[in-house]
Amino acid sequence: MHMLNNALIGFSLPGVLTKRSLLGFILLILALAISSVDFSVPRAVAEEALESGAELQLSAGSGDPEAQFELATLLLEDAATHQDYLAVFNLYEQAANSGHAAAQLALGWMYENGLGVDEDLELAFLWYSLSASLGFPEAHYNLAIMYEHGAGRDVDLAQAVSHYEYAASAGYPRAQYNLGVMHLNGVGVEQDFTIARALFEEAAAAGITEAIYNYALMLQLGFGGIENDIEAAKLFAEAIEGGHPLARVRLAEMMLAGEGIEKNAAGAFVLTRESARSGHLESQVMLATMFADGNGVEQSDRNGLKWALIAQNSGFANATELIRFFEERLDTSEVEQAGRDARQCVATSLINCE
Repeated sequence: MHMLNNALIGFSLPGVLTKRSLLGFILLILALAISSVDFSVPRAVAEEALESGAELQLSAGSGDPEAQFELATLLLEDAATHQDYLAVFNLYEQAANSGHAAAQLALGWMYENGLGVDEDLELAFLWYSLSASLGFPEAHYNLAIMYEHGAGRDVDLAQAVSHYEYAASAGYPRAQYNLGVMHLNGVGVEQDFTIARALFEEAAAAGITEAIYNYALMLQLGFGGIENDIEAAKLFAEAIEGGHPLARVRLAEMMLAGEGIEKNAAGAFVLTRESARSGHLESQVMLATMFADGNGVEQSDRNGLKWALIAQNSGFANATELIRFFEERLDTSEVEQAGRDARQCVATSLINCE
């Protein structure tokens, strides 16, 4: 069988990358790792209220800040359904003015998002700062995001790092992940893979999907510590469950090579197809090469051409060479059919595209 040759079409085949050839590629992937910009809301927002609504209303009415905070939290879901946050805002404001740290965080979040009040990033920053001054880790995390991304103020990476460090040391997983990204990319701090890896490990243990993926990648490559393909494969599988868009590709590569997991070309094909259907360009190219070589699937140049055309539609820079490779192996009617198949797949957003 004529095997698809890397040199022939001028690009690296992701499915057969060695660890050495992965290094340059992985630096690109890691450089694309970005910090989360999801602002934190009070922990109690996701927790069950400690008292019944009637008891809370009575206590809140008598000026108890904890009751005001909990009642606002109890009302928050209903407010979201009806898009009416005024009562929630008023309760958080009363509690915040009494020095309730979680309510101050919540009030900052409402100003930041314009819920129950006009959006005001300066006031959001003020309330986050007051909450942070009382030691609330989530408030430090939100301040770090504002400093890192220039939300309502000039970018100040030193301040971002400082606030991330406080929240991370207090065990806040999102801060651990974001701080890890900064160490990974050398943004605001000196680049340090060892520190980044340790932070990703902590955040991964708390279930942060992006951290699970990054930690797995560093284990696979031995960045910041020893290599551990077996653990990396397990973590990639976990990241897939969490919906990480690149985890399928990485685990598929490991399956093809039999690194850290039993060699399973058919399983790798299934993972690659799922990722390709989601619109991931690298997976679409990888799928075309798997069809060309019959790797994990019955050999089919027509299907290979179909996915090469889909990859071209997705913006693959070397598509012309890859398409020519397949066209030289097919007759005119097969080339035309592959084109029709590709157009049909694109028209249906690649749903169930084979």
